[in-house]
Amino acid sequence: MKKIAIVDIMGGFGNQLFAICFGLQLQTNGFKVYYYFPDKKIAKDKKYNPSDRQLVINPKNFGIKKLQKFHIYFLKFFKKNYRIIFESEINTSLEKIFPEEYTFITSFNGQFQDCLLYENNKESIDNIILNDKVFKNANSLVDKSNTMLSVRREFGPSSLDLSFYEEALLLCNIKDNTKLKIFSDDKLWVTKNKIFDECGYISSPSNKPEIVLKDFKMMIKSKNFIVGNSTFSLFASLIGHDKDSIIVIEKNFYENIKNIKFLSENVHLI
Repeated sequence: MKKIAIVDIMGGFGNQLFAICFGLQLQTNGFKVYYYFPDKKIAKDKKYNPSDRQLVINPKNFGIKKLQKFHIYFLKFFKKNYRIIFESEINTSLEKIFPEEYTFITSFNGQFQDCLLYENNKESIDNIILNDKVFKNANSLVDKSNTMLSVRREFGPSSLDLSFYEEALLLCNIKDNTKLKIFSDDKLWVTKNKIFDECGYISSPSNKPEIVLKDFKMMIKSKNFIVGNSTFSLFASLIGHDKDSIIVIEKNFYENIKNIKFLSENVHLI
């Protein structure tokens, strides 16, 4: 009987994709994998709240089943063979976690922000996302000459200064702001700053899967990627970049993402 791994999925779409990559890696390594995501009913007309996260793409599409309520009930009978492991407690690289080293049921809790997990599972991830019905039907402004720019400000202390974006736009040689597509959780801040005047598109923040996938499609289909400090935009650059793309990432954010160096030829750090 295979040992069981439970992957806790949390956060926005970027972190959700990293968790799915981790789950796929655990499957490859011999675990039977379930995912846990807290069910939360959100009114359709409710205003955007960054804490109201929804699953954007069902992990079931990747062969990862949901941990049901009756599963959770039965976990209490496996106290001796059930353990919760936080990412900070893992002493090996995430792609080298094997069943032999763990109890019968292990719940893994963390963000799993490791680009090698994506690289190892790239074909599965790309095929599912790019062929997702909602993604394919998303009416996005697709233009491979565009530059994608992410402005993430929902967590105030980690917001980037305007100088970051000024330097990033210079690196991408932006001469026509209509080729600039901005994805932000603070549309008001973006519209107040002149360097973003006359840009081709500014997203409005949303947790609705169809809107998230619409924006993600537009991001993937860009030429250049000003990632800043967002895993959402980072994942778009992982999928969408080519050898001629310019990718701009905030230095501290870059250093907190594991195994991002396979993009090194394309990356500029600020």
